Amino acid sequence: MLRRRVEAGPDGLRFRTVLRWRRLKWDEIVRLEDLRVAAADPRLRHQNLRVAATLHDGSTIWLPVPWVGAADIRDFEKQLSQLRALHHRYARSTRGS
Repeated sequence: MLRRRVEAGPDGLRFRTVLRWRRLKWDEIVRLEDLRVAAADPRLRHQNLRVAATLHDGSTIWLPVPWVGAADIRDFEKQLSQLRALHHRYARSTRGS
């Protein structure tokens, strides 16, 4: 079964959508933003939480995970904090080399 996922390491983000893998180097990313997205079904009155990477060229890449409901906000914030810490650590170290 194909699953969505995000892997983060010293070289950047590697993520899988339904159809393919994609890579983003840390120095391509300006910031990682948390966004609230309305549920796909308009009858539901909750929002989902998503992460988007804003790139230097101004484009935005939506990451496939984490994608959670508002009830799971603590786990979401923890995962986003970890991604931001990795971005801060590795983007800084690649700029000087």
